[in-house]
Amino acid sequence: MPEGRRARAVLAAGVTGLTAAVVAGVLLAPAAACTTHACDPSYATFPAPGDGTSGSILTVFAGGQAVWQSSPLEGPWLDYPGNRTITVTYPQGFTNATGFNVVVATAPYQDGGGSTATTAAGQLDQLFNLNDAGFQLQNGSCGDYNVYFSVNGRWAAPPGDADAGPDSGAAEPLDAGADASRE
Repeated sequence: MPEGRRARAVLAAGVTGLTAAVVAGVLLAPAAACTTHACDPSYATFPAPGDGTSGSILTVFAGGQAVWQSSPLEGPWLDYPGNRTITVTYPQGFTNATGFNVVVATAPYQDGGGSTATTAAGQLDQLFNLNDAGFQLQNGSCGDYNVYFSVNGRWAAPPGDADAGPDSGAAEPLDAGADASRE
């Protein structure tokens, strides 16, 4: 084989091999990153079973409009690690959910201690299974956060409670507590 042909054949083989190595590296790199189990799925319920309302706040306004918050805005916010799904159940008497606000932060308390917070979007704000009893909220990322949410809806007296719910517009804390349970 003449010297020029041999050089072109070696060059072609080298380029082909390099291309194959780059393609394999690109395709296999994401798989290697997921082998640590740092982002395995986890599940929680809110309020935690047997825990009343876990620190949530229900505010009822004249006319029956209501806002239900997962916690006071200053905290503590719920633990929201990567790939966490929280199953949320509304308090009895809360109906017709019409708006959702989800905020994530780097710490459970928003008291000036260095935490940052932002409105959640995309993978941090995956809402599904919305129905009259509640919804599910998922952190579809692998980042660890804390989460606060509020839901707009209506307040109707729970069955057997003719005088349930404030009508003055004042905040009505339902229970003391902090975090969603881990299963």
